[in-house]
Amino acid sequence: MTINALIFALALAIVLYIAVMRGPRPQRVRVRVDTPRDRRYRRLL
Repeated sequence: MTINALIFALALAIVLYIAVMRGPRPQRVRVRVDTPRDRRYRRLL
């Protein structure tokens, strides 16, 4: 694989991750944020 292919794959992964975070499944994200163990996720969000 070339460097361009790796960069393209990373870009797609980031876009899909953002789409999932903002998109059709907000309830699961809220549950994860509400749990005390996921303080790191609170800082990122």
